[in-house]
Amino acid sequence: MAETEPISEELLELNYLMQPRILDEYAVHVPHPAQQIALTMPAKELLFGGAAGGGKSDFLLMAALRYVDVPGYSAILFRRTYKQLIESGAILDRFKGWMAGKNVKPKERGMTWEFPSGAVIRFGHIHREADKYNYQGAEYQFIGFDEATMFEPEVYTWAFSRLRKPNVPCDICKKYLTNVDGTFIHTMEQKDACNTPLPDTRALEEYKPSPKDGIDIFSLPLQVIATANPGGLSHEFFKERFIDPPDPEKHDEEELEQRKHRAYIPSTIRDNPSLNQEEYMATLSNLSIVDRERYLNGDWEILEQGNLFKPSDFIIKKRRPDEKDIKSRVRFWDFAASDGKHSDFTVGVLMSMTYDGEVWIEDVKRVKYLPPEVERLVRRTAIEDGIGVRVYSEQEPGSAGKTVASHLKRKVLAGFRYNSKVATGSKEDRAQPLVSQVEAKNVYLVEAAWNKSFITECGLFPEGKHDDQVDAAAGAYNQLAVPLKRKVRLVTNYTQMR
Repeated sequence: MAETEPISEELLELNYLMQPRILDEYAVHVPHPAQQIALTMPAKELLFGGAAGGGKSDFLLMAALRYVDVPGYSAILFRRTYKQLIESGAILDRFKGWMAGKNVKPKERGMTWEFPSGAVIRFGHIHREADKYNYQGAEYQFIGFDEATMFEPEVYTWAFSRLRKPNVPCDICKKYLTNVDGTFIHTMEQKDACNTPLPDTRALEEYKPSPKDGIDIFSLPLQVIATANPGGLSHEFFKERFIDPPDPEKHDEEELEQRKHRAYIPSTIRDNPSLNQEEYMATLSNLSIVDRERYLNGDWEILEQGNLFKPSDFIIKKRRPDEKDIKSRVRFWDFAASDGKHSDFTVGVLMSMTYDGEVWIEDVKRVKYLPPEVERLVRRTAIEDGIGVRVYSEQEPGSAGKTVASHLKRKVLAGFRYNSKVATGSKEDRAQPLVSQVEAKNVYLVEAAWNKSFITECGLFPEGKHDDQVDAAAGAYNQLAVPLKRKVRLVTNYTQMR
């Protein structure tokens, strides 16, 4: 019999990494393949699911339970409302069933569960954005969002401020140490800290390693995991964050770097062997086409529709309009209402109209920049567009709006034809002229990466979360549709006419 070759250390390590960390005493069932893949993913940020019946809640509980044998470990699982958290079959109700008969103590009316190691899993809800401050002082090594597209994006991103490992005092200078990749260090902000940090051994006694494999709280990974179906309040946010490919033109270097630490693992009812698939698919057949595609196939691309624009009415062209056919061209800016990365978008739409009345959307700039960066973008874009393009922006009412418009005219867009326009009427009323042109299939989009986001936003308007692109496009069309005023010298007598 031939002697088999020994397995290499690399292959053994790979095999080990592909096995999810499961604690037998808390395992209810074997993870199905999609769950197993997701449980072994090292990504700091993970989205799992995409369809109904794919085992999302079970996966989230399995993920939270992986390190409950590690002293000091703390996890929290969120649903949007308290009712959604506690209703029959929901994640908390399911967890209670899993823990029945096990050595786990429920506390705080069953919202917190303590394990023999001292580790805890908590359950919480954040209905309104302000509710997030109920968890302001807490720190967790694992944060889970069940049905994440029901949450405000600001709630989801805020959660990362609660994701950290415990600090340990230094035995020499008594200032706190942070563990980075297994080494205790002083942070750069700590003044008068010693040069030879030494963690307090008494404090470390609180965080002994797991008897299973020696993992302690300082070596386990920090992770935020979300489960979701397409659709819902934050569909576009999660689609852009996890599903859409990164766009160097739209994302800054920091965002592109963060994308390397995110992963999306799709799962549908076909991946869940414990579900009666035939019966469940029959139930989904009663849904609308949009909901059926989302819940059955996890389709993030299929569009909902508002009550104004029809996405199918937009026409995409692989070319730009011929310059000889252009009658007029404008760039209209809709500036974000607030500063920072969590503000609305600043959008600039370049639109032209031909002598035949065709409307072309040639370019869309859509960014989340601070004011100085926005000003540089506006100036740079005006130079790229050329002196012949009229530039407009929506002017906020009151003296503040006048001040901003004056600054743009004197400093940012000096040398260009710029005017600000005070918006009147509702957003829907201002968009209606453009809606009519789209319905007539008279609006052409130059093929580019921004097309998908633009059409999606228009399709959701006015019910969608964002309307910056619609506002800018409507503003551009309303300026193109108004004939340019020309100065006319009045003739008052026959002598002047001669």
